[in-house]
Amino acid sequence: MSKPEHVLYLKEVSRSFQQGSTEISVLKGVELSISRGEVLGLVGPSGSGKSTLLQIAGILERPNSGKVIIGGISCWDENDNVRAELRQRNLGFVFQYHHLLSEFSALENVMLPQMAAGKSKQEASKRAEQLLSEVGLGGRLSHLPGELSGGEQQRVAICRGLANEPKLLLADEPTGNLDERTAFEISGMLRALASKTGVALVIATHNSGLTEEMDRVVRVQDGFLV
Repeated sequence: MSKPEHVLYLKEVSRSFQQGSTEISVLKGVELSISRGEVLGLVGPSGSGKSTLLQIAGILERPNSGKVIIGGISCWDENDNVRAELRQRNLGFVFQYHHLLSEFSALENVMLPQMAAGKSKQEASKRAEQLLSEVGLGGRLSHLPGELSGGEQQRVAICRGLANEPKLLLADEPTGNLDERTAFEISGMLRALASKTGVALVIATHNSGLTEEMDRVVRVQDGFLV
């Protein structure tokens, strides 16, 4: 079982996919623990299994075998409602493509997940404005995603991922769609927010240059973590 300080513990996690008559093993008995406030880099080439690992860590995909333990609870031993609550209470997500709702403003995009979790409109608006101001978007609250640059859109996505104060933020290639300078800015911003809030952060990336300031880096290689 995971230690109490572990936000996430993956125990002997394996995942394979069937492709015609061939079974392709993507993850093979992976063990990984992440502590509060830790910034972990997850590296490996495209197709190595980074995204699959994050999907499993985020309780979005079920492993073939092994345990996914969040807050001391083995997620796949519970029902759908418990897993949904664990995900909402503990996890935030940032993806390569921001997936912002185009018809809503930056402020509204950060408000919506909070309101879905039961916060009042006033509470959600206050926290959304605070987060967006912290990433330099205090003057862009009413702008639609189409009126923002790629880097600005990703900042909004980061704020959305942090909106419900998760214990773990999973970022899947969050800078993969950005130019190099903006990528380093966004990566630094993620690390700074993790340090300030105490959230554990996993950043999956193929850009090894982004991992230099992280607490720990693991590589997905041939289905194992090395």
